[in-house]
Amino acid sequence: MKKMTVVAAILVWGLFFTGCGEKEFYSVSIINNTSVGKTVSYDYNDISDTLAYEKTNYYQVKAYTQPPANVRDQDGIASITMINWQGEKFTFENAVSFDLHVANCLPVDITIKADNYIDNGETNPGPGPELKIDAGDKNTKGKIYTSKPKFTADNTNYPVVFEWNIVDDDNEKTMYVIIR
Repeated sequence: MKKMTVVAAILVWGLFFTGCGEKEFYSVSIINNTSVGKTVSYDYNDISDTLAYEKTNYYQVKAYTQPPANVRDQDGIASITMINWQGEKFTFENAVSFDLHVANCLPVDITIKADNYIDNGETNPGPGPELKIDAGDKNTKGKIYTSKPKFTADNTNYPVVFEWNIVDDDNEKTMYVIIR
């Protein structure tokens, strides 16, 4: 009788703690709530994925899976922000942009980047998240999606110095950059 009581106690104990463990997998949804027609690409759970406008992708992931990373729009620009709700739902929305005005004081054409945060716009078309500025051009325009850019310059042997400032004029923010 004593042995049966011990065995029963072990079984009850085991069943009790087996039911108290963490769930092995969680359901996570990722929603594209950006502008009409904007496609979002991202890396999540060791998978590269793409999400069309107003669509949702669903995943079964393990606990502590990192949130989506390397988020960009169809042009490769980081023009998207992500909202996390209790770790089970990620929503992509449009990031706040600033008008970007660049003056190139160098005697050479230059191409600048700020990671993937520059949008060259329709007035300055070109490949990807960069901005080409002609030598001496004092007002090249684009958009930028960060208030803390890390500017870099391509295609020049000149030492390049970036001076920039954000001006808030009636809640319209503009970033002015001078390249010397």
